[in-house]
Amino acid sequence: IGQTLVKKYSCRVCHQIGGKGSSVGPNLSGVVKKRGREYVVQYVKGPKPKKNSIMPNFKMSTKEINTLLSYLENTAH
Repeated sequence: IGQTLVKKYSCRVCHQIGGKGSSVGPNLSGVVKKRGREYVVQYVKGPKPKKNSIMPNFKMSTKEINTLLSYLENTAH
């Protein structure tokens, strides 16, 4: 399901996940471990903690965010 959300929201257009994708934004493999789950949840929900962030607000549901983060927690670095 997490991989489906990565495709639905085109995450790899800007981010690398599991060695695949772009380097416009930060690599999301292991991001939950590096930044902490709460930080990443708030970042995805918005408003962005960094004013210069170009990441759009996808208006994901809480369930989608949690599913996506669980997927990211299990991706290779």
